[in-house]
Amino acid sequence: MKKIIYISLIFALFAACEKDEVSSGGTLKQELITLQAKNIFYNSATLQGEYNPQGDRASSQGFALSLSPIEGDNIGTEYIIPSVESGKFELRVEGLERKKDYYVKAFIVRSSGEKVYGNNIVFTTDSIVINPPGAPEGEVTVIDGKTLSVSETGTTLGDEEMTSTDKSTATVKPGDYGIYYWTDEQGRENADKFSIGEPLANLNDITDEVVYEVEGLKPNTKYNYVLYIQTGVYYNGGKWKSFSKEVEGTSGTFQTKALETPVVTTGEASDVTPTSSTITGALDFNGFDPEARFGIEYGESSASFDGKAYAEGLEEKSVEYKVFVKDLQPNKQYYYRAFAENDDFTGYGNDIKSFTTDSEGMPVVDEYLLDYDFRVEKFTVTSVVLRAKLLSDGGSALTSKGFLYGTSATALDTRVEVGSDIQSDGTYDYFETELTALPEGIIYYKPFATNQHGEAVYGEVCQIRTAVDGGLLYVLDTERGQTPAYNNMVLSNTSLTYYELDPIVSGNTVYYMLDRNVGATMPYQESFYDKAFDTDISYPSLFEAAGYYYQFDRPIPSATPDVKVVTNMSSAPWRWTQSESMYDPPMNLTGDVWTVNNCPEGYTMATSEDMTAIINAIEPTVARQTLPNLFKATRFGTTGWRAPANGNMTNGSLETCDLWLADAGTPKGTGKNTGAYILRIQAPPAGTFSIATASTRFTGRPIRCLRKVTSE
Repeated sequence: MKKIIYISLIFALFAACEKDEVSSGGTLKQELITLQAKNIFYNSATLQGEYNPQGDRASSQGFALSLSPIEGDNIGTEYIIPSVESGKFELRVEGLERKKDYYVKAFIVRSSGEKVYGNNIVFTTDSIVINPPGAPEGEVTVIDGKTLSVSETGTTLGDEEMTSTDKSTATVKPGDYGIYYWTDEQGRENADKFSIGEPLANLNDITDEVVYEVEGLKPNTKYNYVLYIQTGVYYNGGKWKSFSKEVEGTSGTFQTKALETPVVTTGEASDVTPTSSTITGALDFNGFDPEARFGIEYGESSASFDGKAYAEGLEEKSVEYKVFVKDLQPNKQYYYRAFAENDDFTGYGNDIKSFTTDSEGMPVVDEYLLDYDFRVEKFTVTSVVLRAKLLSDGGSALTSKGFLYGTSATALDTRVEVGSDIQSDGTYDYFETELTALPEGIIYYKPFATNQHGEAVYGEVCQIRTAVDGGLLYVLDTERGQTPAYNNMVLSNTSLTYYELDPIVSGNTVYYMLDRNVGATMPYQESFYDKAFDTDISYPSLFEAAGYYYQFDRPIPSATPDVKVVTNMSSAPWRWTQSESMYDPPMNLTGDVWTVNNCPEGYTMATSEDMTAIINAIEPTVARQTLPNLFKATRFGTTGWRAPANGNMTNGSLETCDLWLADAGTPKGTGKNTGAYILRIQAPPAGTFSIATASTRFTGRPIRCLRKVTSE
């Protein structure tokens, strides 16, 4: 049995607005509509309607159901829903006859007693006998005052009565796992619900243990709960589907932990300037409140702290944090201590420490690395934005600020003054300017700032690269199919654009990697990874959002189909293939071999040594080598490793993930178990993208184009 762990999610519930709905054309929507039934089984279905109040509001609403048209004297069997709902409303009906036509009309009853019917719809119950799943089993574990961990296992799918012919047209999978929870005051009818959702649930076997977390609970509170499970039936390769009713397990109770006083440790002050300092602290215990706030408080007296600076958060698996304290006075002693506060208590560091700001002098400037998203939004092949931190004005008003820059690290011969006001990102003050009409390539620069005491120039030469003009774009040919297969890709006249990711420093080498987000209309973020599990998404829309290359089908960047799978997979929507002939048209193909260096000019493929250094720089602790951490370390998306269902490379055994790449100078053209793997994850990975699939092993060579800058 596999164990699958999901990161916690928080859902916001919104109440329906009780007002007349107006269509885009400015006219009122039809008051009552009978919508097509859904989740149709051989003995049950979910009836749907839509009610848009107009005039005298309904006192009740429901559905009329019959085996013959509802007209004349035939009013059918009436089903009343518990309360009147505006907008869409639905009701699941059980006990229907197998393979029969049913006629449905939604209706409302006005307060005057008038009954109003919607339009008539017809649906046919299924011929395949699919029963609800067996009751789920599991247990809950309270983590703290606001978080609950749930482990849940299904028992039966409900497909026991399906024939071999039935199974050739319909597949039953887990459709959802979740929990209802409520306090005694809240009542079962108002219970909160947590669901992992179909995109994640249907990738599991029914016997898998699924682990998820529920957040946002009230501390020191008794809750009642019941686990539930739901199955999905996927017809004709998943082109349409139905969901069973939710089947609940045994109910129980749990008590969240009471909050306690948090514990913090006061750290050291560093990078002291005339008007600022960086101070560290450690959150040793959050008082069982995962939402505890923490930081540093400071003042001119050890008995009075009138300043407070909150930390942005903790690094993963770390208790240490730091804050930047600014707007201080030159040549003055300040006292400080760490603090942490939760909803009920505040804790303080036992040690009160101090530092003295520098005397008034020249300004202090520092490099400000622009993150990837900003570069994608602002940079072009001929323009960049330069930004610098102003750590201190030196205690005196600035008279000028700006940058020295050039296309050579030894010739920063152009000076640009920045006249705009100093800005703030909430922590640091900064100034910036945009450079245009540049030659494509690397821009070298140093920030400077001047006050009455002189001009301060940053001590290191910084660098930033314009966007990289890449190859041509391939787009989805919607005339030839709706699934992302290689034969659906056609050459366009659009040129791809790449951006360098955040630099990674390892020893005396800085690695600048190109993104794998070529041609994208927006940067990849977690929402795109989540879409990989969404079976309802429109593939053309996904291609457009993802730069016309859905990453399940192609290792990006470099527009290079250089990661191959070992075994053919033909089930939609992934359309895996191991045949080079499926690449139509061929991309980056030189003669009869796939070249090792498929990168733009100035960039090369990563070697084993390169990737090892990069991974060690980002994630040096073996115990932290989970998939999300590795995605961060290697700057790959979830499809750097492949599996049949979710794009991760797994083998369903102890080794859940191999990372492959080309050795330096050695062609690895077949893509089938070639290259040298530099990392193997032995333990099942944890995190959002950790769904494992026990199936054929898939291997490949993730590609990342990079340039290296090594100092002496």
